[in-house]
Amino acid sequence: MFKFLKKLFKPEHAAGFDVQEVATFVHQFRAPLTAVKWVFESLQNSKIGGDDQGMVKTGLQTTEHMSQMVDDVLNLAQLESGGFDYHFEKVNLVTYLEITINDSLPVAKAYGVELLFDHPEEIEINVNADPLKLGLVATNLMDNAIKYNRAGGSVTVKVEKTEGKEEVRVSVKDTGIGIPPEAVNNLFKKFFRADNAKQSKVKGTGFGLYIVKEIVEKLGGKIWVESALNKGTTFYFTLPTVK
Repeated sequence: MFKFLKKLFKPEHAAGFDVQEVATFVHQFRAPLTAVKWVFESLQNSKIGGDDQGMVKTGLQTTEHMSQMVDDVLNLAQLESGGFDYHFEKVNLVTYLEITINDSLPVAKAYGVELLFDHPEEIEINVNADPLKLGLVATNLMDNAIKYNRAGGSVTVKVEKTEGKEEVRVSVKDTGIGIPPEAVNNLFKKFFRADNAKQSKVKGTGFGLYIVKEIVEKLGGKIWVESALNKGTTFYFTLPTVK
C-alpha cells in the first residue's frame, strides 16, 4: 500500500489523479475500520482484563493509526489537486484549542501521557482561520506528541502573544523520543519519517507534517521545530491575530 501511495503522489502525477477515486479508496478503508474500532471500544468497556485487555488496547491503537493514515491520504489528494478549499472566519484560538485538547484526552490517557494546556489570562485571542484546517494542524501535532512520547510523559500545548507583533505563537512540547539532528530539516517533506520514528510502534504515512506546514503557511503563519534526541520535541507555529 505504501509503495502504491508513493507512486500515486509523485509530482508528475499530482495533476493527473482523480480525487474522487482517492476518496472512494479512502471510504472503502474507513468503513470497515470504523466497525473494527467500535468492536475494540466495546471490548475495552467490558469486564475482560489481564493480557486480553492489553490486546484490546493494542487493537484499538492500531485502528486509530490506520484511520489517521487514510484521512491523511484524502487530505493530501485534495491538497495536491488544488481542491483543498479554505473557508476563513474569526476563531478564538484559546477556546478552540481547549476544545481540541479535550477531544484528545482519551488518546493521551490510552498512551499514559499527561496533556496540559498553558495559555495567558487573556482568553480571547482571535485569528482568521479555517476551523477545520486549523483542527488538522492542532490534532496532528498533538497526536504525534502523544504517540511518540513515553509512558508517564507529558505534552504541553502553550499559547502566547508575540511581543511587539500582531501575532500569536502556539507550541506543542513533548517528552518523547526526539528527532535526530540530521532529520530535522527534512521533517516537513512529503513521505519523510525519521529513522527512530520508523523503528517505533507508531505507523504513519509521512504525510502529516507536510500537510500541516502547507496549512499553517496558507493561514499566514510559520512553523518550525526544536528537538533533543531521547529528550523531547517542541513544534512551534505562528498565526496573525485579528481584532
